[in-house]
Amino acid sequence: MSPLSIVGPDELALFKMFKTDPKLSAAGASMPTLGKLRVGQRTVYTFKFRLAAGSYVQSALNDNRLPNEAPIVSSDNLPADFQKAIDERLAALKKSPLGSIGAMMDAMGKPAINP
Repeated sequence: MSPLSIVGPDELALFKMFKTDPKLSAAGASMPTLGKLRVGQRTVYTFKFRLAAGSYVQSALNDNRLPNEAPIVSSDNLPADFQKAIDERLAALKKSPLGSIGAMMDAMGKPAINP
């Protein structure tokens, strides 16, 4: 990750899943450790473009704001509402097909047993 990267709850939840799940330790080991972070604000604009009756395209735009005087905190001391959003997204990730990657990787490492 670049020092100039801007990440939100979704990205941090994915990062946390790879760093904390023992089944994903090989992938998580190559990821950097987050130290100090500057906290800003993200506004998500969701656009829905109607093409015809019953047909549309949806897209989202993130407006990230990071003022020079934004507070710097450790990754273990994020604001409570931000940490709650990360935890909610992490729980959803673990229930999703992406969360089952850890179980698949764990199964791949076990030898097959012949009857």
